[in-house]
Amino acid sequence: MALKKANNLVVNSLLAIVVSVLAISMLPSCSKTAAVAASSSTTKLCVVDASPDLLPMQVYIGSLQLGSKFFNYPTITSYYPVLSGEQVIQVRNHYLSSVFYVDSTLKDNHNYTLFVTGLASATTHADTLTYILTNDYSTTPTLGYGKIRFVNASPRTAGLDVYANGTQAFSNITYKKVSPYIEVPAGIYAFKINATATPGSVLTTLSSITIQDGRLYTLYTRGLVGRTDSAAFTAAVVSNK
Repeated sequence: MALKKANNLVVNSLLAIVVSVLAISMLPSCSKTAAVAASSSTTKLCVVDASPDLLPMQVYIGSLQLGSKFFNYPTITSYYPVLSGEQVIQVRNHYLSSVFYVDSTLKDNHNYTLFVTGLASATTHADTLTYILTNDYSTTPTLGYGKIRFVNASPRTAGLDVYANGTQAFSNITYKKVSPYIEVPAGIYAFKINATATPGSVLTTLSSITIQDGRLYTLYTRGLVGRTDSAAFTAAVVSNK
């Protein structure tokens, strides 16, 4: 009888251990603390440092760092595979103190881009460090066409117009705004960016940009109008797909 009780005690103890292990293993799926996913993940995140004076920064998803180094202006990273679902993205400055958090729900099989913009030396609320998180998904372009959109990530700018090979593609895109994707014939483009208020004055030109058949792109601005140093107003392109 005593032996039977002892055996029951051992069995019950083992069951308790198994239940505890299973409960612990399920915790990450119920938490917003995310790890960088395996390379087979279908959800991916690109980071663009568009803040000219933030200096080196790090990006964390949950408690784990994205990549293995600091990102410097004007870095455009590759797409990192990450977990989908509810995530907390944290941007830290070179002192490893938090700049801001981004709460977001990332979808399976979608690419995203996190634009970090604003000024660390901000003297007004409008210039403070902030972000633009874009969903880089769109339907497949028509055969012979690619798609492009425009993100205004330049502090202190009002509306901006964009001309693609002389034809207006985007109109009055204000700071932190993201245009829809539009289809354009595959080919080589020069993009001229003007202030909406002064359409005859070109702020910057981005030349010899190839738009490939079936691909998605984001044209964005960074820097400050009027500066002539490394923080000068300019534009670049992110390949989304």
